[in-house]
Amino acid sequence: MVYSTYTKENLERVKEILDKENIEYLVRTTKSEFGYDELGDAYQLYVHEKDVEEAQRFVTEVLFPKHE
Repeated sequence: MVYSTYTKENLERVKEILDKENIEYLVRTTKSEFGYDELGDAYQLYVHEKDVEEAQRFVTEVLFPKHE
């Protein structure tokens, strides 16, 4: 797993950059593993093992951009 979130907005931002970079991914939706119903579903994004490092870098860049 490369990324997990409870917000569809963040998931869409990550999917957009991975699509742009031609990195294939799979999204699974699961219930909160901690039993917090108020959080709703968790979205888990998986990529091929060879793309993990690159995908994690893109996730970080899109969700936590450096302010210059």
